[in-house]
Amino acid sequence: MHSDGENIHQIFPHESFVMAPNQEIEIDFPEAKLDIPTTCLAIEISTSKSTASG
Repeated sequence: MHSDGENIHQIFPHESFVMAPNQEIEIDFPEAKLDIPTTCLAIEISTSKSTASG
């Protein structure tokens, strides 16, 4: 995974990653091939739907 050209984190199967709003991330799938696809699930939560508790 890369952001602004920097290597941030290596993602392993079944892991989750949370990022701050307005961030752009590039995710690489080096093992993926046409005959061996991989999957990725992204969920965006609107800031109007989230609240900070304190």
